[in-house]
Amino acid sequence: MIQTESGTPIPAIQGSYCWESMCADYAGDMELLEGQVPVSVLVGENILFISVQMYRLTS
Repeated sequence: MIQTESGTPIPAIQGSYCWESMCADYAGDMELLEGQVPVSVLVGENILFISVQMYRLTS
């Protein structure tokens, strides 16, 4: 999740991924941004990248 220091969420789009030893791209830059609305932030405001851990549950 990405958000400003004041709590405004910034939508993120996954542009590439890696799985084991292979990496791939979903689409080019312009295609990923098509239809997206820019997010305004305050001058000097910090942007936070919050890591979310995902776990696979096994029975």
